[in-house]
Amino acid sequence: MLRFVLLRHECPSSHERGSHWDLMLERAATAGDHQPTSEHRLITWSLMKLPREWIVRLARQAPADNDPLVALRLADHRAVYLDYEGPVGAAPGPRDGATPNDSVPADDVPSADVPSAADASRDRGTVERWARGDLLWITPATADTCRVRLENSPLAGELLFFREAEDQWLMRWWPPSSDD
Repeated sequence: MLRFVLLRHECPSSHERGSHWDLMLERAATAGDHQPTSEHRLITWSLMKLPREWIVRLARQAPADNDPLVALRLADHRAVYLDYEGPVGAAPGPRDGATPNDSVPADDVPSADVPSAADASRDRGTVERWARGDLLWITPATADTCRVRLENSPLAGELLFFREAEDQWLMRWWPPSSDD
């Protein structure tokens, strides 16, 4: 079964977006992707807020208001983020063999999939896993929509992402139905 993860991304004050949530949905790689077909990728969105019910279920902070949930679609991330917590982007990632510090093997330290070594050396803060579980694709991801069911997690339910504008998406979440 495929998996998902919700990470809290604490960013340094110099980061362009500030601290946010990263929601990553695993999908099997396909022959049309630009990476080996054996490598799964994570479709990733940056969220400034979480659905009110998620905050309550995670019980880590007071519930947020009910404003519409805007999601920024990011580049796909490597599957290593499903199990990783710690610093990100402090050094070039595993693809070029660099290690941010001697105590962590290069293959265990993710960094953002960035276009240049100069960009990769920027400090992008740290990530902490707040939730994870299994996911089932309800409809295949397209350029404009994505619908999945989250399972085996406090965040269980259905998620729908849909494009509202070129780089702006909206996210809707529904709790599991009584039939599930």
